[in-house]
Amino acid sequence: MLYYVKRFDTLQKIANRFNVSEQSIIKANVICDPNYLTPNTPLIIPDSNIDLPKSQGQPPYYIVQFRDTFLCLSKEFNTTVNNLVYMNRLNPNMIPTGYEILIGNYLQSPDELSKLWSDTGNYKCDELSEYQVHNIYYNGSFVWQALGNQSIPYLIELLNNPCDIVKYYSIVSLGRIGSSNNKVISNLTKLINYENELVSNAAKWALLRISLVRDHSKRMHVTTTESRIYDSPDLNSNSFSVPAGSPIMSLNWSIPSPTNEKNIFGETQLYDRVRFFTTGQDGYLPRVGFNEINAI
Repeated sequence: MLYYVKRFDTLQKIANRFNVSEQSIIKANVICDPNYLTPNTPLIIPDSNIDLPKSQGQPPYYIVQFRDTFLCLSKEFNTTVNNLVYMNRLNPNMIPTGYEILIGNYLQSPDELSKLWSDTGNYKCDELSEYQVHNIYYNGSFVWQALGNQSIPYLIELLNNPCDIVKYYSIVSLGRIGSSNNKVISNLTKLINYENELVSNAAKWALLRISLVRDHSKRMHVTTTESRIYDSPDLNSNSFSVPAGSPIMSLNWSIPSPTNEKNIFGETQLYDRVRFFTTGQDGYLPRVGFNEINAI
């Protein structure tokens, strides 16, 4: 089940309330300091009959909590402190509470990635399977984000690739980086009237995301499909519809379905807890396909 931490809660109190061990709760969630729990944080209360992925511990993002440390998070996410610092361009001596960080294995040579994207698009565009698009382009968009501003010249060049899949994910990648670089803005603006509606819409969404990052923070994102936001991580709970291109703010990434709902590929359905920016409503946005976030 899912439990929201209340003021004055302790791990021991919660464990006793649900007749589970403190260690089992720690194992099911990202908890760096067992002596401090942030109020309103959703915790998975483990069920011995259900095997779930670690809550808030799955790529691509994580929201830093009070008393988190680089050392703790590197162990939680099976990476290194240096990787976390590099991918997120952070001061190694300080990790800011409330900051959204990349947590996946997203380090790769930009030359190699650019060649892979370009060659695959040139020769296999119409033959790509859903898995190939996910593995090469969706995952690759976070590699470009991890590389940061050095990605921009490569991505602007990739916008000229004849394959619309390459164009789309290059746009998405620029939106993920969130840079207000004049060349980025100019090239994305040109694509607003592109003949393929998915590409033209992506350009609008990426430009909106860049402006939201500039005016607010990297926790601001833009939905890329028409979606439903649910009251809880349960497809049977109450929900409301949000159109593609809707601004949302990330609250907690990667909450597994407590009842172990499955996605279309038989994996545990993951949800992201978000706030719908226009109305201030909170809810859970289900991931799509291979548990992909449907937002830039």
